[in-house]
Amino acid sequence: MYTSALNHSTFSTSASAWDVSAVGVLVGEASSLRGGNIKVATAFLGGKKRGSGPNIYTGVFGVSPSQTRRACSSLTFSSSPSWPFGGAVVTVAIAFRAFCVLEDVSQLGSGVEDGGETGLKGRNGDVRYSLVGDSNLLFTVDPVTGTIQTAAPLDREAQATYTLDVMATDQAHNPEDRLSTTAEVTVVLLDVNDCPPEFTSPNVTFVKEETQNGTVVFTVAATDLDAGVNSDVTFTLAQLPSLGYPFVLDRDTGHLKVNSVLRREIVANYTLTVTATDGGSPALSSTQQLTVHIQDVNNNPPVFSKNVYRETVPEDTSVGTSLLRVVATDVDEGLNGIVRYFIISGDDSYDFSLDMASGVLRLQKNLDHERVQEYTLTVRAEDSGVEKTLSSEATVFITVGDVNDFQPVFDDSPYIAYVQEGMTDVPVEVTTVTARDEDSDKDDNNKVAYQLRDVGNQVQGIFQINELSGQIMALSALDREARPMYTLTVIATDTGTEEAVEVKDGKSLPAVGIPGVFMDETNSLIAL
Repeated sequence: MYTSALNHSTFSTSASAWDVSAVGVLVGEASSLRGGNIKVATAFLGGKKRGSGPNIYTGVFGVSPSQTRRACSSLTFSSSPSWPFGGAVVTVAIAFRAFCVLEDVSQLGSGVEDGGETGLKGRNGDVRYSLVGDSNLLFTVDPVTGTIQTAAPLDREAQATYTLDVMATDQAHNPEDRLSTTAEVTVVLLDVNDCPPEFTSPNVTFVKEETQNGTVVFTVAATDLDAGVNSDVTFTLAQLPSLGYPFVLDRDTGHLKVNSVLRREIVANYTLTVTATDGGSPALSSTQQLTVHIQDVNNNPPVFSKNVYRETVPEDTSVGTSLLRVVATDVDEGLNGIVRYFIISGDDSYDFSLDMASGVLRLQKNLDHERVQEYTLTVRAEDSGVEKTLSSEATVFITVGDVNDFQPVFDDSPYIAYVQEGMTDVPVEVTTVTARDEDSDKDDNNKVAYQLRDVGNQVQGIFQINELSGQIMALSALDREARPMYTLTVIATDTGTEEAVEVKDGKSLPAVGIPGVFMDETNSLIAL
């Protein structure tokens, strides 16, 4: 610390040397022991005029810019006793000098700074200058004038300051008598706007559809290696009128905000052109193509290709047969668009199975038209959303077609009937046979037709049967002495046809009934 006393006041400074790199920079502070701090503002030091005393109102020391750019090693401040804090003298050493040049000095040999003078005469006052150390890689010094020059292009972004060791040596006749001294010269490179902004944020981002307007979904970031206003970056976003301006970009913060409703089903991704511009003059800019992928939200339920499905299947369809396929689509993406199928009602006996993935409806049990003629199934299509699931429903009608799978049955066979011989009032009713068929009355599968089977022409012209009612009539008078008994064979056949239902075996099914006819000599008719 340097102190000096004059009269009754003492001033001190905590700095033994001040960096005097630019005009107006605060390089030190002097304090009064009687109270209060006195700031010292400095200009580039050197020249014949070193500085001035403190302002009596502000207490700030002033230093005038150098006109001759000569070096000085110390600076003395003084004040008069009339100054409010009292008179004082403070001396501060100038430890080094700093000079500023633009970084884009491209012409080799541009001057940086001149050396000083010794004030001596003759060879002893003749000074030669040289650079010590590695300084000669980028700079040179004129040995006579002391002018420092650039020897290679400079780049502030690679190195902002250089410290040069300059040696000044007098030229005494006897080299052994020559004296030298060194000084540090700091070269500060001033920024030139030669670096455009560089994006540091990724060029891909993801945004969920249905994000609320005004939500910040991404931050564009860029850096500029320049300094000062040359490194200030602002952002702009190219407009997308055809897409309704879905985003806005804050020019200062780079915040990308949603500006309209996003629907992935309409536009799955956006490619935005972002421009980063620095504050230099002229300004430099860079562009980036930012791809915004719209992430799906489960907001669409599956939709069936039709609301009602119908199918008719024969009752003898084999178990495992595929009957039909229901189809539903979901325009959502990923799990939200994967559809699963279920039977939710109408199949209490589990006669059917519905493939969860494919929607194929298969027969799981044997059908029986006589048990169930039609099924009304409600099927559900449900997506596979994680946070929530959406679904829709459709109706499936399965009609069970009748198959002629039951033969007519004579419940009372064999039949026995008695007819009085010698009756002349013919035809005479003998008996009526009846056969039943368990098939459905649909398509006449349970309708029965009757006929007599004449074995060896034994009944032809003697008996006749009504093919619809099964009534047997005697067509002529019978003689017990000639033949006491007749055994008739009746064939009952249903009227099922192949065209009635899609069946595998569409032929009519017969049954046989055998009535026996006896002649009663006592002229009485007994029917059992």
